[in-house]
Amino acid sequence: SSIALREALRNTKLPKVQAVMEGKESNEGSSKNDLVVDGDFSKARSPAGADECPLVVTVSVLSEPLSTTEGEPKRRRSVTIIDARTEEEACASSRICVSADPTGMICGVHTVGGSGTDGCIGDGSSIPLAMLNDVIGAAGSAAENLFNLTKKTFSTNSDGYGSLLKSHFLVQ
Repeated sequence: SSIALREALRNTKLPKVQAVMEGKESNEGSSKNDLVVDGDFSKARSPAGADECPLVVTVSVLSEPLSTTEGEPKRRRSVTIIDARTEEEACASSRICVSADPTGMICGVHTVGGSGTDGCIGDGSSIPLAMLNDVIGAAGSAAENLFNLTKKTFSTNSDGYGSLLKSHFLVQ
């Protein structure tokens, strides 16, 4: 889950590291380089950019077969499901993964072909172009809700872990 990845990155603390150059040129023509790692945990910081890490929301598209009624244009009705369960994903004609950052900017869109197994309709990873804006809008809205949820959940607990994960994992 991108939520778990993002929160793990935000809760990671890296020690202060300093590069030290010692001595003159050696026989091989290079200086001796060392790294000094500060063991004081109070000086440790989260990696740069951890708070800007995006979340990925997957939108599954379930489509009916093309209508074959004579005299009418061929149309397909589609339904979108955000972060579908396994059973729903199995019926999806396509999945669109949308990455959104905390400012609400979309930073990535990727389509994944649906399997359409178990008697469900599946014909690849294409969706109508007109539907793409709706899919991205729904995913952006879901990502915004998830950012708000993680901000609220993880900020209410002084040890850095919120009730969102505590109910699923033993945190020691």
